[in-house]
Amino acid sequence: MLRESISRTVTPAKASSSRPTAGTSKPSSIALRTQIKQSSGSAAPGANSSHIKGVVALSPQTYGAGMAGRVAPRKLLVVHGKADTRLAYTCGQQIYDMANEPKELVLYDGAEHRLEECRDDLEELLGRWIPETLASDIVLT
Repeated sequence: MLRESISRTVTPAKASSSRPTAGTSKPSSIALRTQIKQSSGSAAPGANSSHIKGVVALSPQTYGAGMAGRVAPRKLLVVHGKADTRLAYTCGQQIYDMANEPKELVLYDGAEHRLEECRDDLEELLGRWIPETLASDIVLT
C-alpha cells in the first residue's frame, strides 16, 4: 500500500526520468530513496547528480554512511522507528547528525524496522515531502 502511494505521488511528475522531457532542455528532477552508504556508492547519485533534489533514508544503517554530509544542498529525510530491533533508531539520528541542512529527522514511537506500525503517518509524510522536494530549487556549488 505504501509503495503504491509513493508510486502515485512520484509517477505523475515523471520523477524517474533522467532524460529531457519533450520540449525542454533539462531532465526531470527526482527524489531518491537509498541507503546512504559510501562503500557501495549507492548514495553517490544523491551527492553527485544535479537531477536529484532529495534523498529519503528509511530505517537506515550507519555502516559506510560517510556520504550523508555530501547530500546537501539536496534535501534529506531520515525516518526511523524507535522500536526497531534490527537497526537502532540511533542509526537514523547519527546519519541526521552527519548531514548538513536541509535535513529532517522523523522518529516514530512504537514502529519497527519495516515501519508498518506508522504506515498512515509515513504515507502522509512522504505524500507531502516528495512533491515539496520536487518543486523546490537547489543551488549546486
